[in-house]
Amino acid sequence: MTSTRFISNLRKKGMPILGMLLVFNFLVLKTSFAQLTNGFPNPTSCNSNDLELVSALLSGEDGSCNKCSAGSQISRTLSLKVNNKSGSNRTAFAFWGNLEIYDGTTGLLKSNTPIKGCDGPVIKNSINTFSFQNITYGCGDIVKITNLFMAWTDGSPGSTCDKIISANIAPKCGTLPSITVNAGVNAELIVSNLLCFGKNNGAINMTTLGGTAPYNYSWSATNGGVIPAGQINNEDLYDLGVGTYTVTITDKNNCKSIKSRTITGPGAALSLENCTYTNISCIGNDGSANAGLVSNVVGSIQYNWKNQNNISVGTTANIQNLSADIYTLTVSDNCFIKTCDITLISPTILGIPEAMVTQQPNCKITSGVVSVQSPIGGVTYILTQASITKYTATNGIFNLVEPGNYQLSSTNGNCSSTGNTITINGIPPVPIVNAGIDFSKNCTINLQGKEIGEVNDPAFNYSWSSAEGLSDASSSNPLANPIATTTYTLTKTNIESGCSNSDEVNVTVDNNPVTANAGIDFTKNCTINLQGKEIGELTDPAFTYSWSSGDGLSDASSSNPIANPISSTTYTLTKTNIQSGCSNSDEIIVTVD
Repeated sequence: MTSTRFISNLRKKGMPILGMLLVFNFLVLKTSFAQLTNGFPNPTSCNSNDLELVSALLSGEDGSCNKCSAGSQISRTLSLKVNNKSGSNRTAFAFWGNLEIYDGTTGLLKSNTPIKGCDGPVIKNSINTFSFQNITYGCGDIVKITNLFMAWTDGSPGSTCDKIISANIAPKCGTLPSITVNAGVNAELIVSNLLCFGKNNGAINMTTLGGTAPYNYSWSATNGGVIPAGQINNEDLYDLGVGTYTVTITDKNNCKSIKSRTITGPGAALSLENCTYTNISCIGNDGSANAGLVSNVVGSIQYNWKNQNNISVGTTANIQNLSADIYTLTVSDNCFIKTCDITLISPTILGIPEAMVTQQPNCKITSGVVSVQSPIGGVTYILTQASITKYTATNGIFNLVEPGNYQLSSTNGNCSSTGNTITINGIPPVPIVNAGIDFSKNCTINLQGKEIGEVNDPAFNYSWSSAEGLSDASSSNPLANPIATTTYTLTKTNIESGCSNSDEVNVTVDNNPVTANAGIDFTKNCTINLQGKEIGELTDPAFTYSWSSGDGLSDASSSNPIANPISSTTYTLTKTNIQSGCSNSDEIIVTVD
């Protein structure tokens, strides 16, 4: 039997494709049998035309429409119609294939599961209907049986289902690439998206399946889509723009199916940013041109560079070895053409530059100034050392040039020229000055001050910026004995060169007076302060404490001990600053009555 005729006839009749298979049961519902699967013969040997698979359908308990709710799962019985065209009954009809389930919304394959079945007998000269297993799928999904092998006996004439062996079915067999299972009105939609931005050339090619012809169609559009004039009741749509298109299909029995597809396309047209280039250098014929950034390309991209004589000079994005000329780049894809122009020019040859030192370093100015003679506008002048660029100038004046030997050169971006050698003298040495080491003066150390500064050098003059507390403000090493913290700045000047330098020394004076509080005098008798009383002050960790009389004290080194003498006593508290050594005392009298 031939397979091509089955596919063509079934699609013309609108046979539907079922949706996703969620649960697939290999148990046959008719009788207890299992045809044996043990390989298959060469398909070319299956050339019998006795039996023909006419159609496949899923029967529903709700009538011919096979109605269902969107998103629901349905389980229905698979039935096959087989036409026995021979003049004799056949003992059995067996099939093997793949059960394919396609998503009813996207059209994508969701599952592919082996399937087989067998039933009989097959009555002669009639169309026989056989029911097999239940198929579970999603509402609106499409089901196909593909890669079919079908048999009505095997090598043993009169074999029944439990005897048929797949490897032995030739020549009483046939093949079929695919058959769509009718489960009610459905459709397959092939979407052709927009190729080019702004071009309404999208299309939806729909093949109606299942139900009962003839069919009526009603299209609507959302998300920017527009139904072209005169196409609202077409099966297929063309000349579509970007958007979502929804069709309601109604068959002869008023059974309905709704399908939607989205047409997409490029978000923007071909874009070419500005081209860039490098002008010809002094060498000549070495210019280059580069295409700007290209985006939103559809299909393949083509480059073509032409000079002003319309002669092609390159077919790549970037080209080199160009002479002075005007060049046009044409960039094209499968939809649009963009161009950009560049102009390459030949450089100006430079003469030999000359320069002179117009300012050498001194004690106050640590760098020199170099001036180019007769500088040219648009030319950059360069000072280098060991071929390394140190300074550049576009106006012919080099400022702040450090001491050293330099080679002068010039460039206009293409050509360059080497000039004379420039020498910037060394900077006179800066005196080394030492104002001395910072020190502290307090009640115990450096009480009479301390010498600061450095040993006198007769080649230099010395001066101190603050004379307060100094024995001699012009000495290199005076005695510093300030009454308050002071910063002294020593300036040391070379008598011959006039160069000078400064340094600072800080003298910290820490002799702040200490305040001691021994507490308030009190009386102890038989009724008040019987156990004594706390004297002194709160403890400050920056100080030490001592009491001159320890009799009756809980702790003679505490800042606030309990005083409980047996007779009247005068206590003296001495409070000493740990850092400065400065101290002070205070007394308290405890009267015992």
